[in-house]
This record gives sequence, structure tokens and C-alpha cells, in this order.
Amino acid sequence: MLKAAILLLKHIFSEDLKDRFPEILKLLSKLVEKQSGLEYLETILRYVVAG
Repeated sequence: MLKAAILLLKHIFSEDLKDRFPEILKLLSKLVEKQSGLEYLETILRYVVAG
């Protein structure tokens, strides 16, 4: 959740926000689906490695 918030704040005034916003929403939706801290960590690590 923090990563998504930081990404949103990082790009809030950038012209590329419209390009980044779907990526941020996708990350948020994946995090909302998770039930445990380990699953949250896995999702965030996958995002970091892919980025």
C-alpha cells in the first residue's frame, strides 16, 4: 500500500501520471486481494523486481 501511495505522490504533478495511474491501480488491486503479510510482501517484491 505504501509503494502505491509513494508512486502516486511521486507522479501526481507529472505529465506521465496518466500513463502510470493504471500501473498504480493494478498494484493496489493486487494488494487488496491478499490476506496475509507474507502475501503483501510477495506482491511488493514481485513489483520491485519487475520494475
